[in-house]
Amino acid sequence: MSSGTRIQPPEWSPSPVGLLTGMALGLLASGCGTFGLKRGSTDTAEDSAGAVDELTIFSVYPDSSPLNTTTEVSIQGTGFDSDVTLMFGSTEVDVTVLSSTEIIAFCPEVPVEAKVDVTVTSAQGVAVLPEGFTYSDQDPNEEGGDDGGDGGDAGDDGGDDSGDDGGGDSGDDGTDNSGLVTGYVEHNYFVVGCPTCLGFADYTSIESLALFHPPTTSSWYDWFPRQGSCTVNPARTFPTSTFYDVGTNVLLSAGTTTRTLRRVIDGTTTSYQASTNDDGSFVRNTRYDVLAPFDDPPLSAPSVLRTIPSGFSSIEPQDIFLDMPYAFPALSASAARFTWAPAGTADGVMIAVHLFDETGSVYRGEVLCWAADSGVFQVPLSDLATLAFEYDLAMIYYYKFTLSSGINPEDGSTIEAASAFGGIGTATILP
Repeated sequence: MSSGTRIQPPEWSPSPVGLLTGMALGLLASGCGTFGLKRGSTDTAEDSAGAVDELTIFSVYPDSSPLNTTTEVSIQGTGFDSDVTLMFGSTEVDVTVLSSTEIIAFCPEVPVEAKVDVTVTSAQGVAVLPEGFTYSDQDPNEEGGDDGGDGGDAGDDGGDDSGDDGGGDSGDDGTDNSGLVTGYVEHNYFVVGCPTCLGFADYTSIESLALFHPPTTSSWYDWFPRQGSCTVNPARTFPTSTFYDVGTNVLLSAGTTTRTLRRVIDGTTTSYQASTNDDGSFVRNTRYDVLAPFDDPPLSAPSVLRTIPSGFSSIEPQDIFLDMPYAFPALSASAARFTWAPAGTADGVMIAVHLFDETGSVYRGEVLCWAADSGVFQVPLSDLATLAFEYDLAMIYYYKFTLSSGINPEDGSTIEAASAFGGIGTATILP
């Protein structure tokens, strides 16, 4: 096997969570230094081992309930990484933590009209949304009745049935499609271990993607393997087959940093994409707004995408990230053990092993693993053995993953998001 074998990445259509064509990683290439510690100007003071997001609340949905009724409520924010308590006014309720950015609970029954604070408490402190929840006898359909026509119009655009089933009804309360997913955004940073091996032009790659679509109850994360397990040849599926054109560009904005994603039309899919070398547009420990200034009306969804607070202080097997002429080191399929530090700074770690024959010309398939950010994961031999032969070549995606979401204030719908920080190495598979 020649260490100079060139592997072209598999051709992906625009696809969620970090698998756009061209993502790559470099760890020990000349001038790169230790992985995760290279990006001096974009790190923040909080970018240290074990760092977690500040505890915040930025939305409550729904933000009201009828009197004497328990209503399921989703609270979006940051820093829900440890044990949390939740209070509506002075009443504590049981809470379920879905991720570091979302918790759900049932509000308590209240017999009188009132506005109450929503309070989340954890080891990181206390976050309060003043008068963030309302108890009222008023019919929410009456409260937003004037705006209901907009929801009906949205339904008419998709046909009479669509309007009756969701577009018109959700518009009755002035929050068209509230609680439903209508978009997906991702923003990823990678360094490239062996660009000449993998067909990349540089040691860094920043990949971004955005899609917008009619409301759906499905999630862009539904195809993930169960955390702590792997899937052979995963089926990455969209939750919809219809996509909106929201103008020529979509922007990711964080303070003075703006990234432009340009419209790409591929058959029936309209997406927004950008691919660059390290241009400073990926900033760690940061939230990005999603903007579509040429949409009508312009889209402005705050704090949708969240990037990782810290990189890696150590990562193994480190030698899979070697550059020429040391690329494609041996990786034992029976001991494919991955370790990293710090742990607990992301929602999980993705490890994707793409297998090729020993010439690099025949693509055999993929083993995709979704691991907890615990600091260690071993890819099961049974999964690798399904596809791999001795001396097969592999390109290995290895990255921390943060999941987040934001609310489109125009209609109350959810835009899901993901951000990867990691990369891709090379290996030769041995028993």
